[in-house]
Amino acid sequence: PIDIAGRMTSMGSLTFSDVHAESLPFLTMGQNGIPIAGLLGYDFLRDAVWHIDYMKGTLDATDPATFVPPAGAHAFAVTFDDFVPTLQTTLAGAEVPALIVDTGAGRSALFSNYADRHVREIVDLGLGTQMEASYPFVDAFSGVGGRVETRPMQAGPLIVGPWTFPKWLFDVTQNAPAFEF
Repeated sequence: PIDIAGRMTSMGSLTFSDVHAESLPFLTMGQNGIPIAGLLGYDFLRDAVWHIDYMKGTLDATDPATFVPPAGAHAFAVTFDDFVPTLQTTLAGAEVPALIVDTGAGRSALFSNYADRHVREIVDLGLGTQMEASYPFVDAFSGVGGRVETRPMQAGPLIVGPWTFPKWLFDVTQNAPAFEF
């Protein structure tokens, strides 16, 4: 049970304190049709090493003092910007100083102000144009920040640590300054 009145809180075998809770409209269903009750953020993430297994649908927390990286693991320097985890990367040769790590997102978003500043480097590699041609309607996604209109763009290469993804599909936001902020 999570007690958000400022007392000791537990979830499974985890116990933590000083939890901050904020109430916002959030009407999202999981893939299994069960309503998602809320989001866990910085207060929950800050003091553990996390292993997310998307295939099994599990999340494991480990005390950083006892964590031993598995063989072949790669570390990333993560910076917290206003308690939001970000990392540095490049897209089509352009530096991406703050790629937001959002483990709850179902797709990758590219902010329009960034895409507009790098219009020469970041061009569609074909799939975005094909998608727009086959579905010529305004597309959008909804999240905590509300509804955001998008257009598809396949760009690359996207380089994250030691991995290079030659082509990556993004939803480029459209007229969404509040979301991009």
